[in-house]
Amino acid sequence: MADHTAYAAPVPADRTTQDPATSPAAPAVEQAPPVPAGPSTVGIAQADPAAPAFGPPQPAPKKSKAVPILSLVTGLLLVAAIVLTVVLASTAGKLTDTRDALVASEQTTEDLTGKNTSLNGELEDTQEELDDATEANEALAACIDEVEKFFEAVAKQSNSALEKAIKGMDKTCDEADDYR
Repeated sequence: MADHTAYAAPVPADRTTQDPATSPAAPAVEQAPPVPAGPSTVGIAQADPAAPAFGPPQPAPKKSKAVPILSLVTGLLLVAAIVLTVVLASTAGKLTDTRDALVASEQTTEDLTGKNTSLNGELEDTQEELDDATEANEALAACIDEVEKFFEAVAKQSNSALEKAIKGMDKTCDEADDYR
């Protein structure tokens, strides 16, 4: 004979509302999970919940023109920053060299200014000596002229011309004697 213990009898429709734990004759039956209402979505890609469920697909929202423009401006600013950094780095050494040359030039200028001042002082001293020598030369030339007049008076043997030549010679030759 067949074993009937594993077979569960169908539950009449009026007994579905009874609790199986309180029903004395009904064995425990596992119930399947509830099936959602509506069409089955197994194997179909889920649609956007914000999109309308009916009608033709909506066009994609329009993209702003600001994004590509801002991207381009950002790229240009980045390139400009890189170029300026390279220029700054390459001119830093030249700037240091130029600064060193300028400091050396200033030092040379100061040295030459000091030397110029010294030479100007020497020039003034030499000019004074030249003026003194010119005065001495003029005094000597005047004395020599008076000596020539004396010798001419001696040659003429004129006493008045001789006395006049001696007085002129004494005066001019005394002045020339001061420059010795």
